[in-house]
Amino acid sequence: MAYKAEQRNLVLPPFHSTDLPSESPIPTFALPTNQQLPLTFSEPEFRLGHMSIATALCGIGMFGYGHFVQIGASAYVCALFQGIMMAGVLVGTISSVSYALDAYRESSNELFIMNMLFKNFMFYGISYVANDWVVRDGPFNVLAVCGGTSVALV
Repeated sequence: MAYKAEQRNLVLPPFHSTDLPSESPIPTFALPTNQQLPLTFSEPEFRLGHMSIATALCGIGMFGYGHFVQIGASAYVCALFQGIMMAGVLVGTISSVSYALDAYRESSNELFIMNMLFKNFMFYGISYVANDWVVRDGPFNVLAVCGGTSVALV
């Protein structure tokens, strides 16, 4: 069964144009007060539900990665927790950027430029400060601060 373009949209990052019908339980559950069917997945607020996944993955990944790098654990264990950390960062980034772009469509160019500007300044600051910090205090302290900040902000 084919669906119209307005009946398809992003459900979970990174899956695009899913084949869920608009009468499926997901939008019906997410918008119980909206009596207009067919519902679509184009509401920006649907992206905010993924932030709980990002919070859990960032916290587990950053604290775990910092701990296992600090104690010198196996490279496979460290890679596993780095992957968990990066999955949390990506889910959080995709969800927040797609929310911002959906909620403020008229400012999409400005949002993109500010996102790039923030990212470049943040990574410049991290590369300028974090190297000495890791040498001085160890990787766990650095990643514990980053993980705690991520969990607190999300």
